[in-house]
Amino acid sequence: MSVDPKFGRYCDGCGRGITTAVRIHLGKDYCRSCYQVNFLRVPCPECQQPMRRHRHAAEDVVCGKCIRSKRTCLRCGKFTPVAAKLVGQSVVCGACAVHFREERPCTSCGKPSKRLSRALFTGLEDELCDSCRNRLTHATCTTCRRYRPIASTETGQSLCQACVPAQPVMHDCPQCGKPVAGAGSGRCRACLIQTSVEAEAAMVAAELEGEGVRALWHGFVTEQLEHSRDDPKKVKQIAHAAGFFRLMDRAFEQVAEIDAASMMQRIDGRQLRRYLLASTYVIETLQLDLVHERERAAEQRRTEAIIDRSETTKGNAGAMLKSYADWLAAQDVAPRTARLYLRAAESFCQEVSPSESGWTQDQLVRFLKKSPGHRASLTRFVSYCRKSLGWDVRMISAAAFAAAVRRPSPVARQIEQLRRAIAAASKIEEDALPTKTVARILSLALDLPTAELLRARNAGKVFIREDGAIEVAADAVLWPSDALYPYARRWAQLGLRYRLQKGLIVNQH
Repeated sequence: MSVDPKFGRYCDGCGRGITTAVRIHLGKDYCRSCYQVNFLRVPCPECQQPMRRHRHAAEDVVCGKCIRSKRTCLRCGKFTPVAAKLVGQSVVCGACAVHFREERPCTSCGKPSKRLSRALFTGLEDELCDSCRNRLTHATCTTCRRYRPIASTETGQSLCQACVPAQPVMHDCPQCGKPVAGAGSGRCRACLIQTSVEAEAAMVAAELEGEGVRALWHGFVTEQLEHSRDDPKKVKQIAHAAGFFRLMDRAFEQVAEIDAASMMQRIDGRQLRRYLLASTYVIETLQLDLVHERERAAEQRRTEAIIDRSETTKGNAGAMLKSYADWLAAQDVAPRTARLYLRAAESFCQEVSPSESGWTQDQLVRFLKKSPGHRASLTRFVSYCRKSLGWDVRMISAAAFAAAVRRPSPVARQIEQLRRAIAAASKIEEDALPTKTVARILSLALDLPTAELLRARNAGKVFIREDGAIEVAADAVLWPSDALYPYARRWAQLGLRYRLQKGLIVNQH
């Protein structure tokens, strides 16, 4: 269209202003006079009927009737004798014309939309989107649960014309014969869901190349429909599950290739969890022991991590542990047990750093004293070093191991702890000994809980008697001749200071 901002629309032939154009050709407007001059009468090359052709146009141009007889939509390719919109030299049908409109905001909800119209029957001239426009007259009927024009809301419920209480209407589902509320020939919910699922299943099956995977897909859909045919979420669940069968179709050429190991190797565990419904069906149908394979793969990853960590240690620990892991696998040792053996060997190599000829018996004893729980797991490693590497090494006997790691009795440990506490306290002046240190010494020496000593001190039960003895707790008295008497004297001083700070007694001085 030729439009001048100041004078309006004009003819491209003579330049005069016009209201409407007699002919628009290649984007140019022509008035009646220019149309008759520029467009000559000639017979159509196809139908031989008279037509007008631009004087500069090619000779094979046909008439409008012939053009419309074979014209198709630019977007969908459907036969379009009557165009709803022109896009250059192409046409668009009425159904596709909306996709070539410019998006404008809806005056009600504000969302941009290409489908805006005016609901003039309501007295509104604002442009509304389809959702806002239908909301004025449509709702879900509370009886038949279909989205239809509402005929009555007198009872507080939205009812369509077929479900008004004065004229209840029922019809049989044309697919299964089940009674359905409302008039017409609508199908029941179960049949609608089944049809949608079957349509989705057919489209997915067309994408799958492997016959085995396609058979699994059909079996999965059948099982889901048998389990529940009237669940509206079933369509979305099956459409989501189709992603797992697409993954299987790309990962496996034949169903015979599928086993627990290949499933874990070719399909990531996150995908198995994401498509849990579909993966569970396939695992149960093919009877795959995926739990055992998952544990084996996890143990394999942990074993590889141990070997990788050993590469950074001194000596040849990494290569030796890799060879040790292969040796355990050849001995048919269970993956978890092999990993525990390898972990014990890693700890030993980090502590001892064996040389090319092995290690000494003293190094082994020192390690077992520090980590006695590794002895059973380390026995296999010692056998490997002796048999495969040719080292002259032996695991210490059970008797020697028990003697080496024998722990002192509780009384001996308590005496040793008391000796260390007194040695640490001897480096501090008596008047500067803290509460924690004194309580520790008295608790070990008198075999009393520290909490009991603190309660006696706080309650004022620690005092110096007339004969000079100090009563630390009930039935716990220390005399001036006792080696621990200085600590008892300091304990009494700390108790007096505590009661003064808490205001339990008043300073008389």
